[in-house]
Formats: sequence, C-alpha cells, structure tokens
Amino acid sequence: MKKFSLILVAMLFLGSISAQTARVNILHNSPDDAATVVDVYVNGEIAVPDFEFRTATGFLDLPAGTPIEIDIAPGTSADVSESVYNVSLTLEADETYLVVADGITGLSSTTYTPAPAFGLQVFPMAREAASMMGNTDVLVHHGSTDAPTVDVVEVGVGAGTIVDNASYPGFVPYLELPTADYVLAVQDENQTVTVATYGAPLSTLGLDDAAITVVASGFLDPSQNGDGPAFGLFAVTAGGGAFLALPLIPANDDPCNAISLPTDGTTGVYSNVNATVPAGEEVIAPPAGTDGTSSCVSQDGWCGGDLAIQNSVWFSFEATSSGVNISTCSDNNTIDTQVALYSATDCTDYSTLTLLGANDDVTDGCAAGTSIYASDLTYCGLTVGQTYWILVDSYAGEQGDFEISVSETSCPARAQVIHNSAEDIAASVDVYIDGVLAIPGFEFRTATPFIDLPGGVEINIDIAPGGSSDVSESIYNLPATLEEGATYIIVADGITGLSTGTYTPAPAFGLQIYDMGREAASSASNTDVLVHHGSTDAPIVDVAEVGVGAGVIVDDVAYTEFQGYLELATADYQLAVQTSDNATTVATYDAPLSTLALDGAAITVVASGFLDPGVNNDGPAFGLWVAPATGGEMIPLPLVTSVDDFEPIAFNMFPNPAQDELFIGSSEQIESIAIYDTQGRLVVSEANNIQRIDISDLSEGIYTVAVSIGERISTERLVKL
Repeated sequence: MKKFSLILVAMLFLGSISAQTARVNILHNSPDDAATVVDVYVNGEIAVPDFEFRTATGFLDLPAGTPIEIDIAPGTSADVSESVYNVSLTLEADETYLVVADGITGLSSTTYTPAPAFGLQVFPMAREAASMMGNTDVLVHHGSTDAPTVDVVEVGVGAGTIVDNASYPGFVPYLELPTADYVLAVQDENQTVTVATYGAPLSTLGLDDAAITVVASGFLDPSQNGDGPAFGLFAVTAGGGAFLALPLIPANDDPCNAISLPTDGTTGVYSNVNATVPAGEEVIAPPAGTDGTSSCVSQDGWCGGDLAIQNSVWFSFEATSSGVNISTCSDNNTIDTQVALYSATDCTDYSTLTLLGANDDVTDGCAAGTSIYASDLTYCGLTVGQTYWILVDSYAGEQGDFEISVSETSCPARAQVIHNSAEDIAASVDVYIDGVLAIPGFEFRTATPFIDLPGGVEINIDIAPGGSSDVSESIYNLPATLEEGATYIIVADGITGLSTGTYTPAPAFGLQIYDMGREAASSASNTDVLVHHGSTDAPIVDVAEVGVGAGVIVDDVAYTEFQGYLELATADYQLAVQTSDNATTVATYDAPLSTLALDGAAITVVASGFLDPGVNNDGPAFGLWVAPATGGEMIPLPLVTSVDDFEPIAFNMFPNPAQDELFIGSSEQIESIAIYDTQGRLVVSEANNIQRIDISDLSEGIYTVAVSIGERISTERLVKL
C-alpha cells in the first residue's frame, strides 16, 4: 500500500468553516475480490490511496461539526468520479471513531453467499490507549459475512463468556482485560458448537496499556464465496498497518473437542501448532515413569526431563476391546511426542480425568528406528463401549505434525495364586497351565506374585504332586476362561483325599477364584484387604476390629468364600475372629498394616490351617496369614489370644453316633451349643445350658459340636446316622 499523506489530509481542510476535528481509524475488512485494493476519498480528495484488504490507517484527524463526503473507489482510480460507494458523515468534535469497511460491493463476477451490501460501520468512543495501565482494552467487531451470531468464550485462564451474541456487522464495546495471554473459543450462540479457537497473546505481543480492535474477518465457508479469504480473528492496533492474525489453535486443544479416532490401527496426521494449556490442564500432567531407566519406556509416566504439559492436543476413542495400543511418532523428527491415556466423567472438569497410563520414548513406535521421537502405550483393562481420552504433548514444547494410531490389542489376565491346602500330601505341588509347568514346587502358605495368564480363551489348570515329571500326574484339573485384562486371586483349598491321614471334615480340594483382584490399593493412604476363609474345619465366622473399635468388618464368611476388599486407612488393627453370632471369640490377631509399611498395598488375608489339628492328622494350626501382591511366603498375623489360652471345657456327648437326639453333660454351666456341617455352616444353635438337642432333621454325615462358656470353646466330632 502506498504511504498516504497525513499532511495532505490536514491541508484539505485548512480554511474550512470549522477548525474542529475528530480522530478516525479506518479498517478495510471487505473480502470482496473487487475490493482487494481501494482508494478512499474525503470531500473529493484522495485521502488513503491503494488501501489493501486487512489493513488499517491508524488514527487520522478529520473535520468535525460539518458533513463530510467519504467515497470508496477501486484501487488506482483516477479521481472521485470512479466512486462505487458514498456516505455523508458528520463527526462530533474531539470524538474518536473506528470505521470498518465490510460487505460485498456487487461489482464482482464472483458469487457470494450471503452477499450483504458493502458499507462503513462506525463506532464512536473509540480508544487510542487502554483506560487503565496494565490493561489491554479490546473492541470486538463481527465482520464475517457468512458467520452466524456467535459468543466468544475465554478458555485459557477460565474467564468464561466475554462476548455474548455478536452478530454481523456489529461491535461489542471495549473489554478492559488485564494484559495476559488468552485463548478465545468462537462458539455458536448456544455455546454447543465451537467454530474455531484462537490464541490472543496480548502479553507476548507487548500490548500492555494498548487499545486494539479484534475483527472477525473472511469467510467461514470460502467454497461458497469464490474461495475467498478464510475466516479468522485479527488484531488491529491504534497505529494501523496490516491486520495481525491471531494464531488458530487446533480444534482439539481441550478434551471436550477431542478428535474421535477409530480403533482399527488407521494412522492419521495431525498438528499441535499453536496448541495451548487450558486452565486446569496442568494438574493432570503424568508423573515420571517408574521403570527406573533412562530409556523412558515405562507405561505409567513420562521421561523426568520434561513433565510439563505445553503444547497438548486431545483425541478420544470408544473402546472395542479391553486392550488398546496407542502409537505416535513424527516422520520428520520435528516433534518428540509424549502420550497419556485418561478416563473421565466430565470432559469440562480436569479433576475428573484419571490417568491410566503414559509413555514418552520407545524403540517400537510408529517410527521404528527413531525412538526418541516416538511413543507407544499399551493399556489393558478398558471397559468395552466406554469413551477414553488421549493427550498428545511434545517434549520441550516442540510444535509440528505427528502421526497417531489406535488399535485393539489382546490382553492377558493377571492372577495371583495362593497355596492354602493344609493337607500333608499337598505340602508342595506343581501347577501346570495348558500342560506346561508354570509353578514348580509350590509350597503350602506361599503365593505367587501377579502373573500373566491367557485371557479370553479356555485354559486348563492342573495340580500335580511336587516333583512331578509332567502333567500326566495331575491330581486335579480345572478348565477356566479368564477375562482379558481382568485381575484374579486364585486360592487352592481343601483335601485331595490322597493322604493316609484322617481329616474332619474333608471338603474336596479345589481352586477358589475371585475375579476382581487388585495389585494395589485404590488409594495411596489405604491398605485394601481381601478376606478369604480357607480353614476346612472352622465355622462361619465374623471378624470384628477391636483395636480402634471399628466393629464387625467381615460378616458371615464361610469356608471357601471371599469377602470383597475392605478399603482400610493404613494403621495397626486387632482382628477378633468370632462365631457368626458374635458370642464367642475364636482368636484375636494383630494386623499391623502400618508397622508392615503396607501403605498403598492390596493384600489377601487368608484363614488357614485347622481349628482342631487333633482330628486333622495333627496338621498346621489355624491362623490368619497375609499374601502380599508381591508374593512369596505368606506372613502370619501375630496371635494375641485364642481359645487355646483358656482351660478346655470338659463335657460328655452321647450317643455318638446319634440318630434323633444328642445329650450334652458337663460339670460346668454351658452357655451355648452350636453344631456345624462340613462346610462350616451353622445348622443347630442352642443356649442357656441346654442338655438335650433334637438332631432328627439333620442329614446323615459328620458334624462338629462346639460348646461355649464366655470366650472358652471346646469341640467334638459327631457322626449323624
């Protein structure tokens, strides 16, 4: 554009009737191809020659208090006679104006849809500087002919709606903003659709104390408007010159506008250029990975050198399997990608995003051989049909194009196996999976760490005596189908029947499977405790916490059953194992979770061994044992008191075997009598020194009779005919 002469403009009006002037800033915002360059005449004299689209004059002094004629002619016009637009204005003395040329002249052969007429939009009370130091005053003008009524929502610092229902060709009065860097989302008037998102880096651009105009310019749909200039937001300073384009931020700059990806491995190319960190996003930054190496290949964090989110964009996918692989890379090695996977309940609230996994550098991402620019994350445990979110960031704030693909992947099941069969012949066993020896020499009261097992297909689990030569020596077989990505606790309980010893009762050997196992606590300050009743001759019991007074924490758990995880604050507890009516305490144990440093751990507490070894081949005595997630020898909980600490109750029970009636005699006053079946279920309960008991309704078999006085308890074996 030729430099226009302020001297000429001033001289045009010397000697005029009034020496009063107004300050006027003129902006050329007509995208019509016939108006790409225009000449501006004031009172018949050229004032702004060769005035280009998306440029501004800066503030000029024009006559005030008397009508002036403003004409617009094509660029390089000879004189005002070539005017294609004329308007007469009377400006107020000492007022400051902003004048914007918008619309379509109708002189072009190009079709514009819509085509509002060319015109000058005048805003009085314009500003040449901010009204307050430290601010940037922003006047907003909607000058896009095919854009709808819009709102502008600030999403960078969370300022919310700053422009409400702006329509073409209107102005929104000055916003007096503290000078900072903002992010502006242009949305429909219902704020349901984001048209585009722009950076407004007022601080970075040094616009402290300035007054500017932000203009919506160009076509939202260039294809319907002669492929004319595309829509954008532009800043115009008081000094004029070329409009400054506000950077277009990727549409997927935040989770709610994530780009949905297929899970079939299709690779797409995307960009993080001008991506920002919306307010609150920094709080979800992944931690450093825990693999303990410099290669940063862990699946739970990023390399420690850069843990900040800086240029992030978002993707989403709907899980079609329990496992997913996310691969990213930069073909031209311009972006060192970092990737993280989240679940969320509300995409607008970063506090609801939960980190599932993260990865930084790998050697087998989509750019094999350029590992420092690739990320590769595999995650198992997704819920089919649920939506998940992916954040792609870049190391050290690099910007450019990158590739990403999401694909289904098969996931193993995770399982911890606990050996709790107290039978002497099963003191050591071999465990086979699909005929292959998986756990050799597996000893009683030991546990494996969590191991991978095939998921989604049937497998055969075989148990053979320790030192077996192959699976043909199996004494127990269980076909099982474990779910992909699920986590299990598997406990071996019961009596094989192969021993020469006598066990009373003798429930059959078997594997008990709990399908919601945990490898860690749900909270870092908790210890999650899964309880399993694995004592063959113990009755149905309750467990009451008597150390801190928490009361009954396990209710009516029977042999082979699991009681789901107790999420306990990590502390030292005392656990009283009681009969199901809470009348008799079998034993009390210390559970020193804090002393054992089990913060954040998930453990299994197993009732193990025989309550009455005397009728069970003098086998291992009853106790509570802990299997940590890391496996190894189980940890006995220290015994505080037990029924063995009290003098046994001397009583007679006859006849035995019995058919219809059972008589109990004792020199002491018995307070309660209970009869349990071989599964530990209470089948008869009497109180208050009952001596005669009707057992006619009991099925034939073996039972345990327990008599109690206070916390003392004694048992005898009963045969029912």
